[in-house]
Amino acid sequence: MTRILEIKWICYGAMLALLFAAIVRVTPSKAPFDQVEAAVIASADMEKLTEGDSLMIRRLYGLDQSAYQGAALYYPASNMGAEELLLIQMKDSAQQKTIEEAIRSRIKTQKKNFDGYGIEQMGLLSNSLIEEKGNYILFAVAEDPAVIRDAFLEAL
Repeated sequence: MTRILEIKWICYGAMLALLFAAIVRVTPSKAPFDQVEAAVIASADMEKLTEGDSLMIRRLYGLDQSAYQGAALYYPASNMGAEELLLIQMKDSAQQKTIEEAIRSRIKTQKKNFDGYGIEQMGLLSNSLIEEKGNYILFAVAEDPAVIRDAFLEAL
């Protein structure tokens, strides 16, 4: 009987931990988009990137910039580059799946573009990261995307 009680308490503890993790994950950040964007840019090597507008976000990701609280794209200045940054502040958590699917589609397209000859670019794409925190999503393709992720998380 005590063994059953122990298992019951372990299950309750696990449920509370999962609930806490879910609440912390979806809590919207109050950080202004411009502030988060500035932190991300400051941590990245922007020399190889050019700023994209709403048309480029639609062209590369199929996303409508006006549907989001904020969106910024920095894409390769050259056709031979794979470095890229996409930062989006969602209006609603329901947008997360659409954004992540668009990012995964972009990665797939880029890998197809560089397959067979872009060894360095393929490495960057393979090490790219998608970080979702609260109402923000960051996609980074860079030499060291962890530095960008850390700046992103700190800005939130």
